[in-house]
Amino acid sequence: MKKILFVFLILYVYKIQSQNFIAKGKVDYDMYSNTDGLKNYNAILYFNENYSKFVFNVKGLAQNVIETTKDDASQHLEVVIRDTTETAIIHSVKEKKLYILNQKVNVWEESGSQEWILEEEVKEIGSLLCSKATCKFRGRNYTAWYAPAIPLPYGPWKFNGLPGLIIELYDHNKDVYFSMLQLKIPFNQEIEGLKGNENFITRKELKIIDEENNKKFIKRMNEKAQRMQASSGKDETIKISISPSIEKKGIELD
Repeated sequence: MKKILFVFLILYVYKIQSQNFIAKGKVDYDMYSNTDGLKNYNAILYFNENYSKFVFNVKGLAQNVIETTKDDASQHLEVVIRDTTETAIIHSVKEKKLYILNQKVNVWEESGSQEWILEEEVKEIGSLLCSKATCKFRGRNYTAWYAPAIPLPYGPWKFNGLPGLIIELYDHNKDVYFSMLQLKIPFNQEIEGLKGNENFITRKELKIIDEENNKKFIKRMNEKAQRMQASSGKDETIKISISPSIEKKGIELD
């Protein structure tokens, strides 16, 4: 089965051409998520009429942490994994694709995945008059405020497809939040796009890989727990708890 899976993934890995672009606008966002512990991010969106690039990483990166605690009744092994990678999401309007790049694996998916409902409500954010839109996307309900005066279909993270630049966006529980800190238009800077030597897989294939990696991780932790129990010389039970950062899927819940 593993050999078949490996061949399947290799067949669908593909490469694309190099695509640097000249950004004509830049947005700095305040970005935070409370999906597996509160995290604040450095987040920037570069864009022109054909491409956008959203880059983000966690502020104050932490190293992977493994903590072991013990109480009177049992030994308790707790594992905490921190995300220390920078991620870039490139949106090609012509190709209608998103390319998600980080240090672990590169993924592509179709853009325009959000089915937006345009609302009548408006509000001012800074000097921009913004209109409201809502959608349900991968397990969360979102509200977006976009600027029709900037008629480009871009936004933070994977959000796109509105008739204006997204200025503010959040889910209904405020577990995911993006808000513009600074907008620069005009702007003129060459931005590194796709290098042309990256390999990409689909989101479906990524889920398969993640499931296999999680199984291997839990197996290793169980083996470590058994060694701890054997070395203790006591007849006691070792409990393993996996940090929510492993159990949860972050911003996307499905």
